[in-house]
Amino acid sequence: MTEAVTGSPQLTGHRGFPCRYPENTLVGMRAAIEAGARHVEFDVQMTADQQLIVLHDDNLQRTAATPQSVFELPLKQLQQISVHEPSRFGEQFYPEYLASLEQMLAMLSAHPQVTAWVEAKQESIDRFGLQTYMDAILLMLQSHQQDCVLISFSEQAIAYAQQHSDLPTGWVLEKYDAQHRQQAESLQPEYMICNQRKVMREEKLWPGDWQWMLYGVETPALFATSAERGAALVETDCIGELMAALRAQGVEI
Repeated sequence: MTEAVTGSPQLTGHRGFPCRYPENTLVGMRAAIEAGARHVEFDVQMTADQQLIVLHDDNLQRTAATPQSVFELPLKQLQQISVHEPSRFGEQFYPEYLASLEQMLAMLSAHPQVTAWVEAKQESIDRFGLQTYMDAILLMLQSHQQDCVLISFSEQAIAYAQQHSDLPTGWVLEKYDAQHRQQAESLQPEYMICNQRKVMREEKLWPGDWQWMLYGVETPALFATSAERGAALVETDCIGELMAALRAQGVEI
């Protein structure tokens, strides 16, 4: 499932299908898969009792309209909170409860054609320490190594995963510059990941023993540009719409 990608870039649902569904939720992931996604990406934070939950932020203000920190509540209590994003969707998806990493992986196990891109978050590393947080994630992903890629903005998290697991890794770049290129050549992840806006116009992506994923790709034009630059994968918030638009243009995906 995580073998080298060839041909036209493959589409990845960024946090599921967030232009139509609440991000990082089971309903959103299912919708992305139903739309044809072969890859989905989601974020993992740690709870007060050091369990793992699927959430981008370290608080619930944006997704549940409450300022509560995920670091202050245990998993059982957090799973009673609906993250239906009322500011964007009103009560359309109420209730859509926070999913644990275990629940998300269990759902994805029914879709063996789908690769999960699991993002380790700096906030949880800072709160609980690299070893505590990463050991918990790696233990949970141990039985899903053929179906997952561990990704992070944290160079330390990627190095830790490389040293303590057989998971493929993907480093997400803060900047697309010479310093980060040098760090990438030392780190040698299987994947390099970057916002398409950070890549210099007309520039081919850095060559190396890795494949590229570009995110923020929401239109067929950006998809074509990403392909020309050498991306093997692209990440989008609107996977259903982008997939339909590409198929309408005769693009094989």
